[in-house]
Amino acid sequence: SILEVAPFVRFYAPNFALLGFASKAGERILGRPANSLISLDEVFDSVESSLRKAPNLEESFAVYDKILDQVISEIPVMQRLQSKLILKAMLILSLDGNGTTAGEISEAMLIYDENDPQKSINETKELLLRFAAVFPDDVWNKDDGINEPRFGIRVSGKDDLNTSLEEATCSVPLDVVPQILTRLAKDRFFDWTMSSESEDGAASSMECSFMWRGGLRRSKVYWNWNGEFAGSGGDAGASRDFDAEILINSWNYSDEVLDPNRRRCRVLWNAAKLTGEEIATLQRLYILLHDTSLKEQYAEQVRAAGHTHMVSAGKIFGRVFFLDSLVTANEEKLVIPAEILEKTSISEVISGTLASYFDNQYPEHPIFESQLGMHEVSALVSEFFSGAKHDSPEIQRLAETYAFPLGLVKEDRGEYVVLGEEEVNELSAAQKILSALEQSDDGTLALDEIYPILRERPLGLAKEAQHLILGFLVSHRKVEFVTTKGDRINHRSLDLKIIWDDIFGIAKPNEVEFDYAMLTGWARAITKNESIEVFNGVKGRDDAIGALSEWLDSWEQTAVFEKFNKLPDEILNTRIWRVSVRVEKSFGAVAKTLRSIVEGSVTLEDGLQRVAETFFDSAEELFARINDLRVLEDFIDGAIKRKEIWSYLAICESTQDESIEKFRANLLRLIDESYNMPSLERNQEMQETWETFRDKYTEHFAIRHNAIMNSQQLKQEFEAILKSDEWWEFECLSKLPIFRLSNWHKAEIILKRFRALECNFDVRENLKTHPFCACSFSLQKMSELAKLSHSLLQTISVGRKSYRKTLFMICDFISALVGEVVENDKDQVLKKEAEAMIQNFRDQNSEALTSTQLSILYSAMYLLPNSTSISISFPSEGGLYTSEELRSRVNVWLDDLPNEPILLKM
Repeated sequence: SILEVAPFVRFYAPNFALLGFASKAGERILGRPANSLISLDEVFDSVESSLRKAPNLEESFAVYDKILDQVISEIPVMQRLQSKLILKAMLILSLDGNGTTAGEISEAMLIYDENDPQKSINETKELLLRFAAVFPDDVWNKDDGINEPRFGIRVSGKDDLNTSLEEATCSVPLDVVPQILTRLAKDRFFDWTMSSESEDGAASSMECSFMWRGGLRRSKVYWNWNGEFAGSGGDAGASRDFDAEILINSWNYSDEVLDPNRRRCRVLWNAAKLTGEEIATLQRLYILLHDTSLKEQYAEQVRAAGHTHMVSAGKIFGRVFFLDSLVTANEEKLVIPAEILEKTSISEVISGTLASYFDNQYPEHPIFESQLGMHEVSALVSEFFSGAKHDSPEIQRLAETYAFPLGLVKEDRGEYVVLGEEEVNELSAAQKILSALEQSDDGTLALDEIYPILRERPLGLAKEAQHLILGFLVSHRKVEFVTTKGDRINHRSLDLKIIWDDIFGIAKPNEVEFDYAMLTGWARAITKNESIEVFNGVKGRDDAIGALSEWLDSWEQTAVFEKFNKLPDEILNTRIWRVSVRVEKSFGAVAKTLRSIVEGSVTLEDGLQRVAETFFDSAEELFARINDLRVLEDFIDGAIKRKEIWSYLAICESTQDESIEKFRANLLRLIDESYNMPSLERNQEMQETWETFRDKYTEHFAIRHNAIMNSQQLKQEFEAILKSDEWWEFECLSKLPIFRLSNWHKAEIILKRFRALECNFDVRENLKTHPFCACSFSLQKMSELAKLSHSLLQTISVGRKSYRKTLFMICDFISALVGEVVENDKDQVLKKEAEAMIQNFRDQNSEALTSTQLSILYSAMYLLPNSTSISISFPSEGGLYTSEELRSRVNVWLDDLPNEPILLKM
C-alpha cells in the first residue's frame, strides 16, 4: 500500500522521499517486536504538516478534522485509536481519487481478528458508512451492488479529473481491453512478444520454450481473446516441433475442435470474467495512456492517476489470468501454483503450470539435473560415444548428468562407460527406433518421423534427448546418420563435429566389403597364432573361429578383471586404474566380440572388423594395449606378495646389521617400483630379495633369541645372586616398615622379567609368517635383558645403602629399643650381637648384618612408637647443578628418609 500511494503523497508533498521515509521508519522499529511492520498511519504522521499546506487538500483536511471532532470523539475510548487509524488511511488512500474499500484499509492498517477475520472488515465498513452518513457531501460512497463499496474524502482537483475520465470512458470501445491486457503482459513478462492482434488480423502468436525435468520443451502460444484461432486440430505436421499449444482466451471461449487423438498437449487458458468496474478501470487506463488533451489539462495529476490505474490493472491481470482463471490441458483441469504469481517470465509460468500434467503424461521421462541443450548433446556424441575423450572429467560429468538417466551408460569402477551390445537391445527407445527403421521401405527414417515416436507416452522425449539416443545408436553401429545431401556418417566419424541441421535422418548401416587378408592378420595378432590361414567364404573359417575360441577360453580362465576387482582399493593407484580402464575397453570389448563370434550372434568378418576398429586399425595401438595388459597382470600378481611383504616389514625390528638392512632397503625400493611400474622382472626380483631378507633376518633373530631366552649363564648368575648374603639382608630389611620400598619394587620387576626368560616356541617357524616370536623377546630390548643380573645387583646395592643411611640416621632410637629387647634376656651372645650391631650403626659400618642381628632389629622396630621424631637437615653439599641433576639428588635424599611411623623435623 505504501508503494502504491507514494506517488500521490509526493504530488501534494514534494519533499516526501520514499527511501528517506523507509530509512527513518526502519530505525524506529528496531526497538519494537521483531514482527512489527510499517503501516500507512506512519506515512500520514510523517507528511501531515506538508499535506495540510497543499491548497487542494485544505477542504479535505477540514473534513478530516470535522470527522475527528464530531464522530470519532463520540466513539468509546477503547475503540478510538483504531478509528483514528482508519480515518488516516481513508484520507491517504483518497489522494488517488479512486478511494478505498474496508478490506483494503483493514489490510493496510493490519486490522485483523484471527478468530473472525471478516469481523474486523465489517467493523471498518460500518465506521466508513458512518463517516459518509454524517458528511454525505464530503465523504463519497460508491456501491454498484457487485463489487465491494468504495469510500473516499473528496479532493479538490481530483474530482475534476475523475469527472473528465468518466466522461471520456463512455466513448472508449471494449476493444481496448485486450490491448491493455497484452500491454500489461509485456510489462509483467520480459519474454512476452505478442500483441492483441497480428498485422493480418489473425490471432497473434509466439514460440515459447520452457523447462521440464531438465529437458527443453517447445510450445506455441496464441493470444486468442476473440476466438480467431481454432487450433491445428489433429494435424501432427502443424505441431511437429511443439510439445504444447497454448490458447489464451476470454472467459466465454469453448474448444470445439478438440481431437482426442491429438499427440500434443492443447492448453486452454481461459481468463476469469471481468467485472464492470474492472473494465472501467482498464478503459480509464487506456485514456490516461493515450489522451493527450487530459495530459495537457491536468499535467502531474495524470501521471499520478496513471500510476494508480497501472497498479490496479496489474491486480486485475493477476486475478483474471491466475487467481480466478480456468486452465485445462486436453480437458484436464490444471492448478496454478501460488509461486507462479511472482514469476517475471512467461516461460517459467508455463513450466510451473504444466509440470504436473507432464509428470502424469510422461512418467518414464528421465530427470536431468540441469538443462540438456544441443551443446551438451554434441559434446557427448563427439567425445564420449566416439571414445575420443570419454575419460575427461567434464565429459564424465555430462555422461552422469544426461546419458546415465537415459540409460545409455553405466557406472563401472567409478567411471561411466557405454552399454554393451546385449544391453543396447534392451533399451525401449532403441527398440522403437530400430523397429520403425526395419519397417521403412527404403531402409531410411527421417528425423521428422522419429520425433513423434519418441515423444509418445510414457517416455515423451524432447528433441535434444532424441538426438543423444540416435548418436548412441550410431556409435553401436546400429544405424548411420544420413545428411540432407545423402552422405553417410557412421561410428568412425562421430569424433567430428556434427552439424545437426544437416542431418536428415538415419539409415541401416551399409554393407562392408571385407579385406580378408587384413582380418586374418588381426586374428593372428590377437591369438598369436601365425598358422591361421587367410579365410574367404567357408575355407579357413572354422580354423579361425577355433583359434579365437581358444584365446577366449584362456582369457576367461585368466579372469584378469575378476582378480583386479577383488583387490582392495587402498593398494591401487591412479595409473593402474587408467591401465585397467584401457585394457577393459580394448581386450574386454574384444572378449565380448569374440564371444559373439563363437556363439554365432555376430559373423566372423563383422566381429574381426569390430576388433580392428577397437584398436583403431592400428598395430601400434594393439601393441600398446598388450603392454597395458601385461602391466595389469604383473600388478595383480605382485599385489598379494607386496601386501605380504609390507605387512611383515611394517612391524619388523631393526637389526643393526648392515647386510640385512641393505636387503630391507632394496626390498622397500622394489615394493615401490612394482607398485608404480609393475613388471614380471620386478616381481621376480622382489620375490628373490624377499626370500633372502627373510632368511637372514630369521637367522639373526633366532641366534639372539636363543642366547637370551635359553641362556644357562643368565640362570646361574641369578641363582648365585638369590643365594648371596647381600640378597638375604636386602630382602629382610625391605620388610621393615620404616624403609621405603622403591628399591624393593625395582628388584621385584627385575625378578619377574627374569622368570619370563623361557621360551618353548619354534622361533624359526614363527618367523616365516611374523617378524617376532610368541614370547616376550625383542631385539630392541636384548641388551637390557642380557644385563638383568647386573641390574639386580645394582638395585640390591643401592637398596642396602639406602636402608643403612636410614639406620645410621635413627641409630640413637634403635639403640634404646634394642636395649629394651635384650635387657631381660640372659643370652650373652644375643647381647654381644646387639652391641656389635649398634656400634656398626654408630661407626656407619656397612658390614652385613647377621641373622641374629636382623632378628633383634625386627623386634626393636616393632617397639618404635608413632610419636617418635628425629631432626633432619637438607643436604649441605654446594655446587652448580642442572634442574634434572638437582631433582635426582633430592629424590635420592627423600628415598633415604625413614618411612612412617617416624616423624621428621626439618
